Amino acid sequence: MTTTEYLNKSGIAHHLGVNPSSVTRYHLPAPDATLKGSGGKTQDLWLTTTIDEWNSERNPNMRKTSKQTT
Repeated sequence: MTTTEYLNKSGIAHHLGVNPSSVTRYHLPAPDATLKGSGGKTQDLWLTTTIDEWNSERNPNMRKTSKQTT
């Protein structure tokens, strides 16, 4: 079985190497999934590929390169 991993906003910050508070100011793409928790609270989630594509299309003056994994 294959596991699909999603990033929340904190995960996006870590992936891009930026401060988590910066992510709240970004105009992120539509989420790939939304997790609904108890009490109806929701959390938007993105695939790493979605964030990488979005990041590559952003204003080059604002773009950070994502961390390379080994």
